[in-house]
Amino acid sequence: MTAEDSNSHGSRFDRAIAVFKNHCGILRTALALRSGIHPGTLYTMRDFGVLEMVIALPTARRWAIPTW
Repeated sequence: MTAEDSNSHGSRFDRAIAVFKNHCGILRTALALRSGIHPGTLYTMRDFGVLEMVIALPTARRWAIPTW
């Protein structure tokens, strides 16, 4: 990963986190996508431990920023 890639991740992550904070930390996948968060950003944030997937059956999959 180059420095440019790292800055790109930071910028996308920062924008995505701002969207999550505007929605009290929890978004359905569809709303995250409509808000301009790329699916790859969600999965990368998950892989880095920034997000966790919350499944509340029978409703849709949701993403949350852990508060621990």
